[in-house]
Amino acid sequence: MLPGTPSGWLGSPGLTPAPPREEQTIVLFGPRPELVGWVAAVGRPIPSLLRRVRRLR
Repeated sequence: MLPGTPSGWLGSPGLTPAPPREEQTIVLFGPRPELVGWVAAVGRPIPSLLRRVRRLR
């Protein structure tokens, strides 16, 4: 987590940044036929989100 950054969004009223908290992202590669998931968004991430991603090299 980057210091002072919100974790997610609160949705009422409108979208407002949630308070900072510990966060974790898990990325799975390859086919996962046993997993069920939902599409959270279709489109491009906002630029501020891209700064928080650690790219694999």
